[in-house]
Parts: sequence; C-alpha cells; structure tokens
Amino acid sequence: MKNSMSKLGFISRTLLFCVPWTALSLIAAEPIVVNEMQVVLIDSVDVPASQDGAIAVLSVDEGKSVSVGDELARLDDRKTKIEQDLAQTRLEIANENAQSGLSAELAEKKLAQELQLAKEHEFKKQIADRKAKNDVRVQASKKAELVAENELKRATEARRQFVDSVSQSEIDNLRLSYERTVLETKQAEFEHVVDGLQAEAEAEAANSHQLGVDRYALELAQAKVEQQIQKLQAKLQMHQLKLAELASSMQVIQSPIDGVVVERYRNLGDWVKAGEPVIRVIRLDRLRAEGFITADQLDRFAVGQEVQLTIERSEKSRVRRKGVVKFISRELEPVSGEIRFWVEFDNASLDVLPGMRLSLSVSE
Repeated sequence: MKNSMSKLGFISRTLLFCVPWTALSLIAAEPIVVNEMQVVLIDSVDVPASQDGAIAVLSVDEGKSVSVGDELARLDDRKTKIEQDLAQTRLEIANENAQSGLSAELAEKKLAQELQLAKEHEFKKQIADRKAKNDVRVQASKKAELVAENELKRATEARRQFVDSVSQSEIDNLRLSYERTVLETKQAEFEHVVDGLQAEAEAEAANSHQLGVDRYALELAQAKVEQQIQKLQAKLQMHQLKLAELASSMQVIQSPIDGVVVERYRNLGDWVKAGEPVIRVIRLDRLRAEGFITADQLDRFAVGQEVQLTIERSEKSRVRRKGVVKFISRELEPVSGEIRFWVEFDNASLDVLPGMRLSLSVSE
C-alpha cells in the first residue's frame, strides 16, 4: 500500500513539474500574426518627356498594359527626322571623300614622274660634266694648228731662199691649211665653252627637278594628312548622325517598366517641357505589403524569410499569397515604438490591388 502511494506521489509531482514547460512550448509554437498591413506599389513611374515639344501621338489609353520599351506617346519629330536625314547625307559624303584618296594617288603619280625626270637629268648632267671637262679636241686642234703653222713657215723660208724650191700654189695651200686649223681650234674652244654651259644648264635642271621632287613629296604628305582629316570628318559625321538618331528617338516617350497605364497627364497637341510627366505607369504583377512589428517580434523575422499573407479583397473575399521579407528597419518609430518592414509578393493574376488591407502570419 505504501509502495502504491509512493508511486502515485512521484507521478503527481512529475506531472506538476512537466505541465508548465509543456505550456511554454505550446506558447512558443504559436504563430505570429501581423495585422493592419497595407498593399503598396513597388514601381510607380510618372514617365516624363525627354525633350521640349508638342505631343503628336498618344499611343495608349488608361488601363492599357505595357511592357518595357513600349511607346506611350510621341512628340512632334518632323524637325529631328530632317536633321537625321541631313546627318546621314553628310556622313555618306564624308565616307566618299575619305575612301576616294584621289589627291594622294595623284600626288604619288606626280612624285614618281618627277623622280624619274630627276634621275634622267642627273645622267644628262653627268654626261655634260664629262664633255665640259674633255678638252682633247681643243688640244688636238692646237697641235694641228702648230704643225700647219710650222709647215707654212718652213715653206715660206725655203721659197725665200730658193724660189723654185716651193711653188706659190703650195705656199697658198699650206697657208689655207694653217688658217683652217686656226678656225678649227677656235671652233673646238667654242664647243668646249658650250659644253661647259650645257653642263651648268643640266646642273640647274637637275636642281630644279630635285626641288620638284621635294615639292611633290610635300604635296603627297599633305594629301595623306588631308585624307586622314577626311577620315576623321567621316567619324565626326558618324557621331553627328548618332546624336541626330538619339534626338529622334528621344521624341518617343517609352515605358520604363512592365505595368499598366493609369493616368494621362497631357492631351494631344499639348506642349511639354523636358522632365514634365506625361503618363503614369504602375506595376501590378509584383507588389509590396508594408506594416509594423514590435521589438519583441523582431527575433522572429529575417530578410529573405518566407511568410504567409492573407489579403482582404472585400468583406467576403480573401486571397492568400506567399511573400518574402525584403526589408526590416533598424529604427523604432518614435511615437509607436514599432519597427517598419515590408514583404514583396507576386501578383501575376492582378487580382490584388494597391491599398488593400492584409495580415501576415509566421509559424515556426
């Protein structure tokens, strides 16, 4: 009997000891629920005009779904189109000038021709120099003149001593021969002087052609520089064309996000300035739920954590979504002492709208 009572007391004490811990375990396992959260937009863009201009086309109406890059509106682009065409034409002209290279080719031909003439006159100069230095004909003529003079003197002296030793006709012939050799000497000397002058002329001609070579070499260098400048001009015109194309593309107002058009701030024909909003686009396929938690709940939340959302579409309609914690503030709100955080979730069916209320639950 005593043993039975002892066992019963032990069991009772054990149960009394265990009950508080079981209760605590159940309390710890209870899910955290955060109410009074609100659905807000992640992306909302007042799409501005990139340049001043009049609205020529409004491409979308309110409620229209758009993707990144879709045209929302277009400004009057007639002027920019003309400027683009002008830039294209200038680029084509610049490319033709840069690719032709006719000036450089012509300068190369002239330089080659002048080099050939310079070589030719250098040879002529060398020949003329040799002729000018060659006085063999002059010396030979002088020798012949001396011989003829000597023969004439001997014949004259012989006739003076013996009249019949040399006839008068022989004397006349010898005198004629002597006079001819004198003339030949003068002719040889004259030709020798002419050869000297010809050598000087050929030297001047050679110098002139060398100057021509230098000039055409400079012209060729200048032509190559001009050709390089033309290539740079073509490159400049290419950049001008890109600027014109950019200016033309900036007349188109495009959507920067995937979303829905919810408001048009301007009407057809309105004048807008660069930076002024024209159309509002919001993203609905991914939304954000914002709310507050207490400092005691902070340890139960972490960025990247998956949570369950219950969204109140109406009093009788609720939808559930899975979301991921994306941000937890490190500051307490000064009035409430709570901590701001938000969760992002997909809304592919577009049945959840900004402004709806929701609650969040976390269970571990």
